[in-house]
Amino acid sequence: MADPSSSWTEGQKLFRSIMESTRQLGWICNEFGECIYLSSAWGELTGIADGVGTVWLNAVHPDDRRATWSAFAKANLDQEEYRIDYRVRRADGGYVLATGHGVPHQNAGGLYEGMFGITMTVHQQAEASKLSVETDSKRNVLTEREREVLRLFADGYTAETAAVQLGITEETVKVHSKH
Repeated sequence: MADPSSSWTEGQKLFRSIMESTRQLGWICNEFGECIYLSSAWGELTGIADGVGTVWLNAVHPDDRRATWSAFAKANLDQEEYRIDYRVRRADGGYVLATGHGVPHQNAGGLYEGMFGITMTVHQQAEASKLSVETDSKRNVLTEREREVLRLFADGYTAETAAVQLGITEETVKVHSKH
């Protein structure tokens, strides 16, 4: 069976690489709202290793499922950013409060291809907050420039075209995308 990620765009591949290397709860959904990628960290947290399609919803608390799906489906249909708080079932059966945040992405031709997103648990949010008060050399949060680079990749830009758009070198784009 062919690897479905073999047809992914450079931006999708880069997003996946960033999510895996930073151990984030990252995901990609297609234009139909079907999940095509869940990071390995998501599988470790929830015990759902293969959450493609809409299987990921099984990890959402039953009382939060309808609102979570409605918010996501509306944002996907309207091709707009979304953010929602909900409870995620951990692999041990307990629940943790999390925030899901997705942004629409387009291919190089401007066609909508779905959402890139992350889910952060309350614990992760607290850790990120603690890190933000440390010195820049020890920080593990994205700078505004890194966010710009990731947004461009989400919109289908390559490292080369992102560099032109931002007025920086391609090498600088690659450095920003690795943090």
